[in-house]
Amino acid sequence: IERLWLEKRGEIEPEDLDDVIIVALGNLTEDFNLDLFEQHTGLFVTDEQKKATHPELPFIHATLDGLVRVLPNDEPVANVEAKFMLPF
Repeated sequence: IERLWLEKRGEIEPEDLDDVIIVALGNLTEDFNLDLFEQHTGLFVTDEQKKATHPELPFIHATLDGLVRVLPNDEPVANVEAKFMLPF
């Protein structure tokens, strides 16, 4: 938890997880999962990988998998997370 706090505050570099298989699988399937979401719901996903930052505390931030919209130019109605999960 302390390491994550330091990373979020920009005091240390984030840990490189590129060679962790579950992270790699998640990166490979994210676009596919978002496409399936759109096909199954009829909704639109925009702003993929947009960085959201707290307006007063810039060290509080997140990278969004996407924003859900009824039509592409509508206001967002939800955030979407495209996670990879193993079946066991």
